Amino acid sequence: MSACLAAYRSRMARYSTAKQLDIWYDKVTVDDLIGVFSKADRKRASSMITKSTAKKTSAGAAKNSPKRSMALCGSPSNRPTGLT
Repeated sequence: MSACLAAYRSRMARYSTAKQLDIWYDKVTVDDLIGVFSKADRKRASSMITKSTAKKTSAGAAKNSPKRSMALCGSPSNRPTGLT
């Protein structure tokens, strides 16, 4: 946990002097995230991330929550009604 906090503080310190577009286009990769963990915890963290990303696809989200898709988009075809 302390490594995560240190990484967060370091990034926030860097952002405090960065330009807005530098912050906008900054990214944290999975490898960056895994690198924060101790060697003993990296394999477990990698496994958890892999399992989580398998559940987070757009196709899976649409399949798992059709009511939400309809509420957000107005019709089952994912197009708002009344728009041409």
